[in-house]
Amino acid sequence: MTLPDFQGVGIGHGLSTLIASMWKALGYKPTSATAHPAMISSRRASLLWRMHRPPSLAGAGDRFRPGHHALTRLTAGFVYIGPPMQLTQAQALLGD
Repeated sequence: MTLPDFQGVGIGHGLSTLIASMWKALGYKPTSATAHPAMISSRRASLLWRMHRPPSLAGAGDRFRPGHHALTRLTAGFVYIGPPMQLTQAQALLGD
């Protein structure tokens, strides 16, 4: 979460994209689910992310904890398709 004074300038999107590139370097398939309309818009406009689940409410059969916002707010799912970070850099960030 980004502090309110700094929301809307791309800090959260940039940081999560950097972390996704790190996970991709380590062999994972980074995904992101968000309910924030501005983050959904940023992800949709980005060439580094692809929407795999359009904005929707959680279905009756979905497994969510009681009171979870996905039951009352639209959420969208994205997969990171950008380039991976260099493996040595990713390992250094994790302290491996």
